[in-house]
Amino acid sequence: MITRDPTPWETRLALAMVDHRNLTAHTYNVALAEEIFAALPAYRRLLRTWLSRLEKA
Repeated sequence: MITRDPTPWETRLALAMVDHRNLTAHTYNVALAEEIFAALPAYRRLLRTWLSRLEKA
């Protein structure tokens, strides 16, 4: 069990991450790739936060 519920920001970011993943599956678009690349640090922080919570649970 996760020790606390995700914040609204975390929820929006997670949904954006999934949307980006789905958009990259069959698309070769440089502008989209650059947008997703720019978002990767935020996705990394989010996933590290969730992993930390899971390890503490």
